[in-house]
Amino acid sequence: MQGCVTNSFPQKRFFDAIREVPDAERVIDQTTIDTRKVPPYRTLR
Repeated sequence: MQGCVTNSFPQKRFFDAIREVPDAERVIDQTTIDTRKVPPYRTLR
């Protein structure tokens, strides 16, 4: 999962739910709450 989320986004609950999906072999959290930082993933810019 890649992108920016707000401070109030329930990250733990969200990623725990994704891990419960039967076809999800791996869950990689590449989210950030600080929009001033370089994202933890490659961008098109």
